[in-house]
This record gives sequence, C-alpha cells and structure tokens, in this order.
Amino acid sequence: MEPVNTSFTRLLGIAVPVVSPPMALATTTHHAAEATRGGGFGFLGAAFTPPEKLREELSSLRKTYPDLGDKPLPIGVGLIAWMLDADEEAAKAKIDAILDNNVKAFWLAFGTDIHRWIQYARTSPAAARSQHKPLIFVQATSVGEALLAANEWKADVIVAQGTEAGGHGGAHAPSTFTFVCELLAALPANNAPPVLAAGGLANGTQAAAYLTLGAAGVVLGTRFTLMDLHSP
Repeated sequence: MEPVNTSFTRLLGIAVPVVSPPMALATTTHHAAEATRGGGFGFLGAAFTPPEKLREELSSLRKTYPDLGDKPLPIGVGLIAWMLDADEEAAKAKIDAILDNNVKAFWLAFGTDIHRWIQYARTSPAAARSQHKPLIFVQATSVGEALLAANEWKADVIVAQGTEAGGHGGAHAPSTFTFVCELLAALPANNAPPVLAAGGLANGTQAAAYLTLGAAGVVLGTRFTLMDLHSP
C-alpha cells in the first residue's frame, strides 16, 4: 500500500488519511486499534463508558503493544461535550484516564462549552504529569463553529461533519461537500489545522474526491461498523 502524504498523515504519522471515528456503543478498543494497524487511525467511543472502565480498557490495550514503551497509545478516544457538562466529576475522571494512558488523540463533539474541556485536557494535573499531550480533534457542524475551534481553541484537527452523517448531527449542518468547500475557503492558507471530511462517505472513490477537493483526510463511520458485523 502506497502511503498518502497529507498534513493529516504527517501529523499522525500514519500511511492513509482515513479515520474510524468514535461511535458510542459501536466502536471498541479492538476496533480502534485495528483501524490504526491498517494504516489509518481509529477512535474509541467512550461517551457512555464509566471512568474506571475506560481506564481499564486503555490499560489492557496498551499491554497488546509490548514494544510501545512510553510512546503514545496509537488510538484516540472520543467524548460528547454535553454529557461531560452533565457530570463534571465523572467528566474530569474520564479525561484523566485518557491522559494517564498516554492516548494519542482526543475527540470532542456536540456541546455549548467544548473549549472548557479542551482547556481541562491541556492544563489539568493529569496533563501536567502526562508525557504526551493528546492531539485535539473538534467535530464541527458549521463553518462558524469550525473557525472558532481552529482560530480560538487551537484545535489540532477539525472534523467537518455534514448533514449526511449518521448518528448525531447538527440540525442546520450543510452538506459535507458544501461544508468542506466553504471551510477550506475560510481558513488561512498557512498554519490551518487539517480538515477531515465526515458524513456520507463509504468508499475509496468518495475519499479520493474529498482529498482532491483539499481535505486532509476523511472519516468513515458506518462503513467500519458494517465491516465489523461481517468479520469472523
């Protein structure tokens, strides 16, 4: 497999700019790890996972990488911001578990105060003792939200989720194509975070089209869960 060189693959140190996203009750640590082992990058959906269970799952996964040492665990963990808002103590415990397990990336979506949790992930006591600061992915459903995440919150990666996306979504989100086009035009030409196209993508042809458009990577959610259902 020939590596695909984009700002996203360089940032993550991966071969293929394809992401298996966090989907609550659908993606497991095994699912995320296999996506990364395949050359892309996988996320665990942990919105409904209790903090101690999350800590246990991440610790167990690290043991499957005997040569990893102190390097970051090569998966990400995704959380839903409005659920974090509902229980601050549990939210901080979850983020601490992510940081203590030296996970490579942290994905936040859906909330009115996402920046609060980005700040906690960057400045908490767990962050201070962590050897690696996770890359922050912010899922946005409008150009305004995406620009806020990029310019004010300094997110490392922007996930532009269009209205075709399965599961949760923005009530007034544009189509993925329109969203990606408008966002790429609005971001500065230099030093902008990688933009991932998300929503309605299911095959390599569609992925290639968005890479040609200027996206740095793509997110395939339902496609990966269907592959899990048909695997032995």
